[in-house]
Amino acid sequence: MSRNIQTTEDEAVRIARQGAFTLLEILVALSMIGLILAAVYGSYTAATTAVIHCKPKSLLEQQARLLLQRMSCELRCCYPGRPDESVKSPSEPPPGDEIVEHERMPLFAGEEMSSNRTFLQFVTWIVTSKQNHSVGGLVRVSYRLDKAGTTLLRGERRHVRGFENDDNDDNWLPILSNVDAIAFEYYDGEKWLEKWDSNDMNGLPLAVRTSLVLQTEDAGSFSFMSCAHIACRGYQIPVGTVQKAMAYNGDSL
Repeated sequence: MSRNIQTTEDEAVRIARQGAFTLLEILVALSMIGLILAAVYGSYTAATTAVIHCKPKSLLEQQARLLLQRMSCELRCCYPGRPDESVKSPSEPPPGDEIVEHERMPLFAGEEMSSNRTFLQFVTWIVTSKQNHSVGGLVRVSYRLDKAGTTLLRGERRHVRGFENDDNDDNWLPILSNVDAIAFEYYDGEKWLEKWDSNDMNGLPLAVRTSLVLQTEDAGSFSFMSCAHIACRGYQIPVGTVQKAMAYNGDSL
C-alpha cells in the first residue's frame, strides 16, 4: 500500500516537472520578447519620424503646385487687347495744335527678378481669387517678392485702361512663403526670352515657363516647373474669333 502511494507521488512530481519551465527557458523567452518589442518600437519611431518630416514637405509641394496651377490658368487666359483700340487722346485738340498720343501701356510685362518690385503683370479675364469677385470683367494681376525676397506677393485690380504700377502695400497679398528663387521665361516661337513687353513684341508670348524653388530648414530644397500656353497672343486676332473659339470649347468670356 505504501509502495503504491510512493509511486503515485513520484509520478505526480515527474508530471509537474514536465509541465514547468526552467530558468534558462524563461530567460530565452524574455530575451525574444524584448527583441520583438524593440523591433516594434523602432518601426513605430521610424514611421512617426517619417510622418513628421514628410508633412511639411507634402504641404510645401501642395502649395507650390496649387500656385503654379493658378498662375497657369491666369496666363492661359491673358487678354491680348482689341485690334481697334486707340491710343489717341479722346478729346479733340484745338485748331493748330498737334494731336497728343498717349503711350500704350503694355497688357503683358515681364521684367527682371527683383525684391519688392513687380516683375510680372498682365491682364486676364480668369480670376482665381475672391479679392475682386464682385467686380467682374478684366483684371490686372501682378506678382512680386517682398523686401526679404522670400515671400511671393500677388496684387489684383480691375483693368480699365492700361497699366499703372501700384506700390501700395494694402493691395498686395502674400500667397507663398519660403521662396528661394522664382523665374519666368517667355517663348516667342523660336527661343525663350527673359523679358517681355507686349508693346515691343506686338502681342503676348506663345508660352510662359515658370521655375520655382522653395527652401525650408526641415524639408530642404524643392524645385518645380510649369509651362502655360497662351492661346490668344496678338492684337491682330479678331475678338469675334476668340469668342467663337471659347464658345466652341464651352467657355465664356
